[in-house]
Parts: sequence; C-alpha cells; structure tokens
Amino acid sequence: MGKRGKKRKFSDIWATQTQLGDMFNLSAKEIGQKLNELELRTYSIDQHKHIPTPDAIDNGFCTSTPLKHGIPFYMWQREKVSLLLQEKFHLVPLSDADIGYRDTALYLIEAEKETDEIYDKMYYLFFDTISPEDLPAIIAWSLIETHKKADPIYQRLIDGIAAEDFVIINYQLERLGSSIRLGSHTVSSMTEQTDVPS
Repeated sequence: MGKRGKKRKFSDIWATQTQLGDMFNLSAKEIGQKLNELELRTYSIDQHKHIPTPDAIDNGFCTSTPLKHGIPFYMWQREKVSLLLQEKFHLVPLSDADIGYRDTALYLIEAEKETDEIYDKMYYLFFDTISPEDLPAIIAWSLIETHKKADPIYQRLIDGIAAEDFVIINYQLERLGSSIRLGSHTVSSMTEQTDVPS
C-alpha cells in the first residue's frame, strides 16, 4: 500500500493579513493596500471596513472563517496571494530562515526593552543559545526593525556591536536590502527615512 501525502494544516494554507505581511516584511496595512490594488479587497460602506471581493472568494484567494458569535473574519490563501504579489508587484518573499531570524530579532528587541536585574540573566542565557552563524542575520534584522520603528534601542544595539563584526553584519544588511551600514559613518539619527527590505 502506497503512502498518502501528509495532510496540510489549515494554517499552512491560509493566512491572516498580518501573516501575509510577515512573508514579505510588510505590515498588515501595507498588505491590505496591495490586496486593494489587486482588486481582491474593497471597502464596504455597510460594514464600515474593507472586505474581500466576491471574485477573491469565488476564485479561492480568500475564505471566510467566522469568529465567535458569527463575527466575519477572512483568511488569505498563502500560495495564490503570494504568487500574485510576486507577479504584480515584484515582491520577493523572505526565506524561511529570514522569517526565523526576524522573529528571533523581534523577541530579542522585546527582551532588551524589559531587561533589568531580574531578566538580565534570562536575556543573556537566551542570547547564548543562538548559533554564532545565525547571529549576524539576527542582529541585522534587529537593526532594521528598530530603525524603521524609530526605537531608542536602535542606538543601544549599534553601540553594542564590536567593530570587527561590522563587515559580516553589513553583508547581511545589504543582502536584506537595507541601506543601514555600520562603520565610522554609522548613522545614529532616527530621522533618516524608514528602511524596509522588500
């Protein structure tokens, strides 16, 4: 008897706007705008919000997954919408590794905000569990995320990077499409234009 393909989970097929945005390092609002431009979403005057178009639902780009009490909620078909975004807007999805690096960077940013004497040890224990090979990409993502949000931790991160690590982190920043560069010319000003790789 032959093996049957492993059944995919609902969450592997369908995504929220936020999850779609994570695939391309865009916010849910930015993805919503792209969905509008693709005519997969429109504003409903009756409901006072954006909703999927009938074509989006009929063609399998979107499905309704009502919340408790019947509140409408919509999920987007990951592969179909991703391919359309790539085709129409030339967006490049993040690799699975970069999604993981970004998630780790966001966790470290939050941990950095909460560090005090109690959390200090846990923060550094977690930091020590990160593979040295992964660290440059995670630091690059931390710089990108704190820079685009004008987070005061951005300067703390820059100040904590050893000069001998600038080259490898700059390589990662360039690979991710960021204009941030470390070195004697490192910009610490938060007034620069937001830096979002796509």
